Amino acid sequence: MGQHVVVNQEKFFQKKMETKLEELNAKEKKFISMNAILIEKTLEGFDCLVRIAELKIHPKTYEYRLEIAMGTDLCEIERHSREIALAVASPTGKVELEIPIPGRSLIGIKVPKPSREALEKMISS
Repeated sequence: MGQHVVVNQEKFFQKKMETKLEELNAKEKKFISMNAILIEKTLEGFDCLVRIAELKIHPKTYEYRLEIAMGTDLCEIERHSREIALAVASPTGKVELEIPIPGRSLIGIKVPKPSREALEKMISS
């Protein structure tokens, strides 16, 4: 099972009881934080008001779980999956959307984890 993180806008890495964020290195934390901002800003550019609410860490992906503003067209978010993949420099060129997450008032965006070498390159540039 992946790690589960609650995200707070003021402090992105707010600890949730079952989370072990201490296990993430500083570069991975920076990468996750940068992607969260990029996802929000990319969707805002298309008038989709969202806020990162949670992060779930899977073995091969980071899943950003978003709250959306009332009245936001979910199809509009789906239409912009390629722009999200471009913004976060997805290693596969794609992101996986889960709209909505069953049993939750959230949508999910899964971003593939980059290789260690690619992560080093992205953070250092």
